Amino acid sequence: MAGSDKRELLIIGHSVEPICISDFKLENFQFSFFANNNARITTPIFGSWLAAWDEELQRVGRRILLLVDDCIPRPHVESFKNIVFELLPTNAIAKIQPLSLGVIDYFKTSFSARLQESLNQAIEQSSTRASPELNLMQAALIAADSWNNDMSFTGRDELKSLFVIARHSIRAPIFYPPHDEFLNPKPFSRGPGYLTQKGIDSAVRVGKIWKRWYPDLITGNAREVWARSSESYRCAETAQSILYSIYTTESHYQPISVIVPPSNTDKYTSSNSLSDEELSKCMDGYYGIQVKSIGGKPTTVADVLRFVAEKLGLADRSADAFDMFIYLDGIESLRYENLEQPPWYTSNKESIDEVYGILYDRITSTLRPYYGYFLLRGLADRMKLLKDGKPPYGDKWSLFLEHDFSISATLSGLDQGFEKLKANFLGAVFFEMYQRKTDGSHYMKLFWSRGLQSNGTYCEKEPLNLKGSNGTNEIAFDDLWAKFRNNVFEDYMTDSKHALIGYTGEDALV
Repeated sequence: MAGSDKRELLIIGHSVEPICISDFKLENFQFSFFANNNARITTPIFGSWLAAWDEELQRVGRRILLLVDDCIPRPHVESFKNIVFELLPTNAIAKIQPLSLGVIDYFKTSFSARLQESLNQAIEQSSTRASPELNLMQAALIAADSWNNDMSFTGRDELKSLFVIARHSIRAPIFYPPHDEFLNPKPFSRGPGYLTQKGIDSAVRVGKIWKRWYPDLITGNAREVWARSSESYRCAETAQSILYSIYTTESHYQPISVIVPPSNTDKYTSSNSLSDEELSKCMDGYYGIQVKSIGGKPTTVADVLRFVAEKLGLADRSADAFDMFIYLDGIESLRYENLEQPPWYTSNKESIDEVYGILYDRITSTLRPYYGYFLLRGLADRMKLLKDGKPPYGDKWSLFLEHDFSISATLSGLDQGFEKLKANFLGAVFFEMYQRKTDGSHYMKLFWSRGLQSNGTYCEKEPLNLKGSNGTNEIAFDDLWAKFRNNVFEDYMTDSKHALIGYTGEDALV
């Protein structure tokens, strides 16, 4: 057993289409699902699973010997071309059965630990004392996560370092219309754009979740972490709150200092010199798109923007796309604070949300190079520093507290197929750096969490499966370093036409 290959987990349930799974496409997950009345493996299930494996082996021109004990129903082996079956002798199973050599026990231990972690999180988020329950889909995802990410047949490769790029926590709306009953600064005493109290509390809670996810790296030793925030104070407050929950034993809130560049010198968020008018140009050609109607009449993007401007008391102004995006983003964030959204919004939610989605896609596409180019190069440099064993401190994990545009740029820099993924508050991308026990080489495993849902639940980690890595979330360190150091935004950002962002040169402050 070289440990070079590991099959997807096979999960068997009682129902072919359980209610908890019906809304998901199972092909998007890293496990296979079958069902029968007894939730046990049968000859047809085992045969179907093996047939898919045999086809895969034929495609790559590989043959294997499969050792099988006498407890598993035996399929018709003559139908397989690249799998040779060998039954283990009955009296030898207890001594030489490969999976009994620690693998099954380790899987059970890992699954139990992750299951308890999910239950603990559910208890923290529950407003009642009722015992939390997990459905089959949740349990299957936990089991697959344990199998895919914790298991190694040759002994676990060492998780050396963790790199996290995260979005800030829940913040107050950034701008408010002059007079609006719902979108106004009264409920947000800490100021526009700053974290709300719920935002601080959520960041503290997420810090504890991350600590449970990475107990070997996030241990409580303050020298194990390196943290950097963007110049926006909401990012700094989020970093301070996360670090407080991990490294401070004080019962009262005591934020921890992080590195923050002075205003207008942060090249990781280098779009500050783009005016609202320039950002609004990204909508040219999109105003005439037909969307879901308001009032039963044919409706375009421009119609919805004018409608929103009028309802916000901005009828004397043009419906500037970027202004409307900021206001709609503020209305969207009200639900995180359990605040009422305007009736004109809720009654036309489908149309307005469709336009908000178009605005978000266009503005994000415009801003990705400015939020991604230097950030990904800086992340690559930080990764190499730790891989080479040269950091003065922060050798266990590195934290970059940034913005939703930063997360989008990072995901796009990994794989253009990730461009449609949208990070909520505290959404994060996790880069795990491993060192192989066999040859000492380094590789990375990639995950992300969508962040907070509006009900306060923090989304579990999901693997980021790369097309160029055979559909897995594992990539050689050197490949990822090259992908980020010379990233997809380089041509755009080094083009002289974009010289308006003059302060983002190589000598700009990081």
